[in-house]
Amino acid sequence: MFQPAEERGGGARTVIASGALEGVSAIFGGHVTQHYRVGEIMVAEGVITVQSDRFAIHVRGKGGHGARPHEATDAVVVSAILITALQTLVSREIDPVHPSVVTVGKIEAGTAANVIDENARLEDS
Repeated sequence: MFQPAEERGGGARTVIASGALEGVSAIFGGHVTQHYRVGEIMVAEGVITVQSDRFAIHVRGKGGHGARPHEATDAVVVSAILITALQTLVSREIDPVHPSVVTVGKIEAGTAANVIDENARLEDS
């Protein structure tokens, strides 16, 4: 069986509602990954993969000229601090036996090399 909407969540509910699992006492899930060669199968007890949540963070500072950073609140610098803090959450707030990851995969900020932009946007991967 193929689970629809796997990356967006909710696909399992669709499969269950369809009745495809009626009478099933065990199920094995598969996921495509580059960690194994073609034709190779890995089996392990317990959770192997997890779900991800989407996020977008808008950082709003105070723009200014690059030559006068003391008059601005640099959204890029604030974003860098935030990314470091997010990684610290994982390493210091989550039990290391419970795999966790926070990935900021996209940052958008700035319009010119000599301008401190007041806005930045961070998104998950």
